[in-house]
Amino acid sequence: MKSNHYKPEASGFTLLELIAVVAILAVLAAVAMPGMTRLLTSQSTESMARRAGDDALFARSEAIKRNMPVILCAGSGLSCATSPTATSWSSGWLVCYDQNVDGICDTGSSAAPNPLRAQVPSSQDVVMKGPAARLQFNADGTITGASAPAFEVSAAAAPKSRWAVRLASSGAISIRREVL
Repeated sequence: MKSNHYKPEASGFTLLELIAVVAILAVLAAVAMPGMTRLLTSQSTESMARRAGDDALFARSEAIKRNMPVILCAGSGLSCATSPTATSWSSGWLVCYDQNVDGICDTGSSAAPNPLRAQVPSSQDVVMKGPAARLQFNADGTITGASAPAFEVSAAAAPKSRWAVRLASSGAISIRREVL
């Protein structure tokens, strides 16, 4: 006599099917990883260029608002680099006021903190080159000293993603991706 009991079929994946799916995913990840790395590096490069441009604009507007010189300088921590080089900007930069006009960031207090802004690089892979001097924005928004200073932001992992931040002596700022 036949049994009329319902026997459900086994459900799920076999070990062989699971291994095949994992292998396919590994191949797809290996193909996509270099492109994703370039994309992230490219975005990090653009972000650093835009932060530098924004901080230059901030320094200019603070100089006008405070009616005193404001400095944009390469440096980390709370002080500007004493002898900056073109690549010193990769380790970070500061925006600070200079009321006594000696070219050095004034000492801040709890009521008037200084530096006004401090930036650190978002990635070790991104290099920012800039002027080998401090940029001083005057109370009228112009820049003292360096004529048309510029910053170049690039990364070896994304060589076609280079950005330029240019400052006119009038204080005008432009941020552009350079076509290579």
